[in-house]
Amino acid sequence: MGMNYYLQRKISDEQKKVLEDVGVTLPKLHIGKSSWGWRFLFRGYCFDYETEAVLREPQAVMSFDDWNDLFSDGRYRIIDEEGELCSHYGFRKLVHSKGSEKRHSYCTHYDSNGNEFLTSEFS
Repeated sequence: MGMNYYLQRKISDEQKKVLEDVGVTLPKLHIGKSSWGWRFLFRGYCFDYETEAVLREPQAVMSFDDWNDLFSDGRYRIIDEEGELCSHYGFRKLVHSKGSEKRHSYCTHYDSNGNEFLTSEFS
């Protein structure tokens, strides 16, 4: 059992209501997953076009520092798979708390701090 986390553009309550009224879901970008007993597994984005729908400007995301730059930007929010908000501080604390847990054997990339990334979709 685990929890997936996503990056989503911040919008006003008015904008959210308009989107809901017309049945449009705001796009979100998969940050990764926290699973009991395992390190946090990040979703890496090698190709700019994968991030364009949410970020509005193509950008590769291949490290925790890249994610932190986005979290600090002010235009985005972190939500979990149930739609609950997660603060930037709370998310960083979660990732750091998982740092000594089991490693995944199928990672495709490690950043300079040893964080694990998978560059394909997962849930």
